Amino acid sequence: MKHLNSTPTLNLYLDELQAHGRYIYYKQDALKALKINDSALRVSTYRLAHKGRLVQPKRGFFLIIPLEYREMGCLPATWFIDALMRFLEQPYYVGLLSAAALHGAAHQQPQVFQVITNKIIKPIRIGRIHVIFIYKKKWPETLLQSIQTETGNMLVSNPAMTAFDCVRYYKHAGYFNNIITVVEELVESISVASLIEATKHFELATIQRLGYLLEKIECAELAQTLEKYLSDKKLQYIQFIPGGKHPLVEKSERWHLEINEIIESDL
Repeated sequence: MKHLNSTPTLNLYLDELQAHGRYIYYKQDALKALKINDSALRVSTYRLAHKGRLVQPKRGFFLIIPLEYREMGCLPATWFIDALMRFLEQPYYVGLLSAAALHGAAHQQPQVFQVITNKIIKPIRIGRIHVIFIYKKKWPETLLQSIQTETGNMLVSNPAMTAFDCVRYYKHAGYFNNIITVVEELVESISVASLIEATKHFELATIQRLGYLLEKIECAELAQTLEKYLSDKKLQYIQFIPGGKHPLVEKSERWHLEINEIIESDL
């Protein structure tokens, strides 16, 4: 750093970064700036971490915690998730309920920050912040949006893919009585074109289930869009909730679904 004095310390290094609006730093950068060895840096890091000045979500990746977030014990996940995933060299996007909340579906705020990536990564829990990573093999970049954050930008699934993901990964999205509420809050942001594009990247079962939810909330145009897509497909009747533990409530001929739970929105 240009303005460090002749005997820089880790504390002064963090002051300098924070003065320039930076809250993230890497071990190698600190070693280079301070001209110290691993052992000395470890001692300084431990001392400042004990004071709540910094945390280390992943080895070699550090967050500077300003006073207003000391009680929370960590920066908000939106402040660091993009930098963390670039540090890990992993593609990602913020998805499911976290994406839904960013798109205005905030009826039920998620208790965790949900990130989709193509590698198994252990959850991060620091202070009140809990980040979980959901594995997905691949996804189209065209269904992602870049959203500005306090420290830069992050990638988020667009409303159409968010709705599909919530249905596909329903256990992570609070199950279907929660999901139908989320979908109902998202529909105003889902265009027919984006829904058609997203449909190409999901299995038939997910499309059938989302179609049923759209019908339930009386979103006729989007439901008809999915129905048209499915019209030339050879559909098999499937259970709405997989597993067979729930009794049959009704059959939906339109979606080839065995409805085995009463699904109702909270709105």
